[in-house]
Amino acid sequence: MSISVLFLEDDQDILDLLLPEYRSLDYTVYQALSGHEALAILQAHPIDILVTVLHTPDMDGLTWIQQAIDQKNDLQIILMCTLEDRLLAVQAMAHHAVIAVQKPVHRDELRIHMERCREIKKTQKTLRQKEALLTIEAMDLKQAEKIAERALTIRIAISALLETSLEPLSLEKHVAVILEIILAVPWLSGLRMGALFLMDEITGTLQMVGQKNLPEPLLTLCAEVPLGKCLCGQAGQSHELIFTDQVDARHEIGFAAMTPHGHYCVPIVNKERLLGVLCLHMPAGHQHKQDEDALLSTISNTLALILEHRRTESDLRKAEERLRFMAYHDPLTGLRNRQFFDTAFGKIFTILQNVGRRQHERPFQGAFLAMLDIDHFKKVNDTYGHLMGDEVLVLFARIMTECFRDKDATFRFGGEEFVVLLNDISPETAEVVLNRFRKAVESYAFPQVGRVTVSIGAVQIEAGELAGTLIEKADLALYHSKSNGRNQVNLYHMLVAAGHLEAVSHGTEEIDLW
Repeated sequence: MSISVLFLEDDQDILDLLLPEYRSLDYTVYQALSGHEALAILQAHPIDILVTVLHTPDMDGLTWIQQAIDQKNDLQIILMCTLEDRLLAVQAMAHHAVIAVQKPVHRDELRIHMERCREIKKTQKTLRQKEALLTIEAMDLKQAEKIAERALTIRIAISALLETSLEPLSLEKHVAVILEIILAVPWLSGLRMGALFLMDEITGTLQMVGQKNLPEPLLTLCAEVPLGKCLCGQAGQSHELIFTDQVDARHEIGFAAMTPHGHYCVPIVNKERLLGVLCLHMPAGHQHKQDEDALLSTISNTLALILEHRRTESDLRKAEERLRFMAYHDPLTGLRNRQFFDTAFGKIFTILQNVGRRQHERPFQGAFLAMLDIDHFKKVNDTYGHLMGDEVLVLFARIMTECFRDKDATFRFGGEEFVVLLNDISPETAEVVLNRFRKAVESYAFPQVGRVTVSIGAVQIEAGELAGTLIEKADLALYHSKSNGRNQVNLYHMLVAAGHLEAVSHGTEEIDLW
């Protein structure tokens, strides 16, 4: 069954990018660059799906959408809009089952929406063909009104389901809204009872993610349903809708006081891949009707679209989070890297700038920058190999995470060089904390390597000093620790006071871009 689609976009380059893929599929493709041109095509051709921008060169968004609906009120509309157009997109959805996708359009996301719209149109055409076989003489007015009412109800339900995909809801809330919409359909609401299961590909089972009015025992018994078990598992395994008007032998999961009822178990499938199962409890003896199958098939296709949309958004979010993590964290140890140092240092610098301005707050004790260097690390690599050396680095970082506070910041600058920003701490406490860490490293049993020690140099952070200058001072204190026996902590200001180091002094025009 061929499906006709009209693309309206005032940018020919975007049309040239989107159209070739659909011309090669089972679509009849039309294109327009303006609203009036698109309306002429709608009037002249049997268009099933409209993919359109919200604003056209010759019409405002809502006027264009309304005129398109007036031309063909059964259009499936995919609206390509920017974030600024979201309010207008929601207004358009209030009058029609509009799917909104954000520009620039992701081709895979658009293809999923197109396929779902095509399935809906095929279902609608099948229903119309079946209805056409019925003669008008065989219908009385009451039957005609009932069919029209059911068709309108289906349209409202599908439109409401699609609208939920635009809302930033948690999975739990989204499922609750979905079940509420479906169970509001009059001929599915006899018991107002049902559940939605999602496929867990790791365990190979259906996991209940939401339910409405299920008896308490079923919340436990049906929390996880293996494929092939009971009605929901059988529907999931076969990818076919299952109806029963009573509790029969296939109903393997139950409890002693369970009341008689029937079931619709509807698999939610996308490209032969099971996403989940919708389970609706029906009154015992409910009479099965073909148009209910068509409605549930449409609901299933719509839920597949929504779930795929959620999955795509989730995958994109995870990818973005992973990229952000990789940009600011060391891949081996998981500690923050040098790129993140400026951000953490800037926060401490801002606090120091404001010290004394807020009279009612607890006094800020100060902050320290400490440089940590594993002693004889080259020897570890040369003796045991770089894999064992990497293991020492990972374990060293773990000890850092355990020894320092959450409000401190730990970094790996490269090789065996690590940095700690100690926040809100006195000089006396800073020395105690750094020595405690040094002893923790010294006493840790590193596998195969044995005893490992660390040398530390630290400097108190003063307001107005550049990060490069502070690193230079901490590095001098670290070098002193290395040169005087290693496995020790030295504070820069104490070394200067004792005459072991000359004070570092940079003019205001000298900037160390470390």
